[in-house]
Amino acid sequence: VETDQIKKDFDAVILASGENSKANGLEFSETGYKTNQKGIFACGSVIRPLKMAVKIVAQGKAAAYAVHSFLSGDLSKHQKNQFNSRFGKLREEEITEYLKESKTGERNEPTNGNLIGFNKAEAIAEAQRCLRCDCRKSRTCKLRIYADRYRANQQTYKFRKRKSITKHFQQEILVYEAEKCIKCGLCIEILAQNKDLTGLAYIGRGFDMHIAVPFDKSLQQSIANAADECINACPTAALSAFLGENEFKMNEVCD
Repeated sequence: VETDQIKKDFDAVILASGENSKANGLEFSETGYKTNQKGIFACGSVIRPLKMAVKIVAQGKAAAYAVHSFLSGDLSKHQKNQFNSRFGKLREEEITEYLKESKTGERNEPTNGNLIGFNKAEAIAEAQRCLRCDCRKSRTCKLRIYADRYRANQQTYKFRKRKSITKHFQQEILVYEAEKCIKCGLCIEILAQNKDLTGLAYIGRGFDMHIAVPFDKSLQQSIANAADECINACPTAALSAFLGENEFKMNEVCD
């Protein structure tokens, strides 16, 4: 890479040529994706080897924000990573839980090859294999918003192993992911107003306390026609609309 020529022709450049490239005289930093040359930025495997394409794309977007700040003259602004609450590596029994929302079958390959990519039907079929291990409310999650505001760090009070992730369903309407619940109690208050339903309740005490269906009843019996209201009120999408492909038993119980 001839850095002098780059700086002559462009105000700013992002290098994303991969780990096998050689950039003469450049030193890379992941902080702001800057290099030791003004106006030259870098991202992806040119900084350090990355195996996942999605991470490389994310770095490209972040580097673009850095260039925008540079060109606008406001060097104080930079793309800040939002707070993320991560489960970490899934356990064997948790994979089974996530497969509940995934269409069974092998990976789909594009009929016309990887360069052409999926056609519409193939893309839909492959998307249906999604495990839904993401955050269903990533842009409006109250936990994320306030954790950002107060600079929370998930590792600060990490003192024991997390509980296993489970998913509970109200047939084709709602999914409850207990480990995403922050015990705010909004769903309990909503359901308490509907005397025809069992409702939800706080079960246990202290750190083991959780929200579940009391009296060994089903989600169908506890939420029923109040599902939409509970989904809209849930700040973290622990309760969310069920969009899976598989059929589920209506008598599944939150233990």
